[in-house]
Amino acid sequence: MKDISFKVSDIKLVNSDTVRLVLTSEEILPKITAGQFLNLEVPDNSLILRRPFCIYDYDNTSVTIYLAVVGKGTLALKNLKKGEILKATLPLGNGFFKINTYKNIGILGGGIGCAPLFRITKDYKDKNFFAYLGFNSKDKALFINDFKKTCKKTIVATNDGSLGEKGYALDFIKKDIANFDAIIMCGPHGLVKAAKETFKNISIPVLVSLEQRMACGVGACLVCTCPIIADEHQKNKRVCIEGPVFDIKEVVV
Repeated sequence: MKDISFKVSDIKLVNSDTVRLVLTSEEILPKITAGQFLNLEVPDNSLILRRPFCIYDYDNTSVTIYLAVVGKGTLALKNLKKGEILKATLPLGNGFFKINTYKNIGILGGGIGCAPLFRITKDYKDKNFFAYLGFNSKDKALFINDFKKTCKKTIVATNDGSLGEKGYALDFIKKDIANFDAIIMCGPHGLVKAAKETFKNISIPVLVSLEQRMACGVGACLVCTCPIIADEHQKNKRVCIEGPVFDIKEVVV
């Protein structure tokens, strides 16, 4: 974990409320694992707390993130200009674990929650990935071409049927579940809740990256705690430190 100064090297509005932001550093970045996140400074002096974002893609000196504009902080980030400087702490949290023990992996993503899942498909080229991506509508769809390049199959589902299959991505991955050694997933609370019920009796592991509100991002404030079953007892764990990736069977939703 390190605090690093970044320059905005590219910023693009990819749909009505989502921004793609590329940040470049003059120094070599610490080692990043797929599923980890960063805590990004907000260019507004009235906003002290940084904002957490999963790291969509990265190389030795740059990171790419996607941010949904949902409040004052993300609106300020949306209005960044190329060349502006801001700091970020990274890498934070624990990424996806035990991936080397699996061969055929199903990917289940919902909305911008698909973002933490992409990099893992680049890092493990010897694995077979099958992506099931769900969005509300065609105009909200993201990341599809990237997943098509790295996955054996990519199924897109929209609630209104305006792109790909009509329905929910969860319903389509459920049909193919016998083909997988593991499932990795991320998405809104409703998807996690539905997936936990759907997958409750399957024998393969389901690893979920939780979307949780955070403040400090380093485990001090306890804002991001969530109930987890560990050793047959329910405990509160900090998503920013012990997570954000958990076995879905441990997650209380």
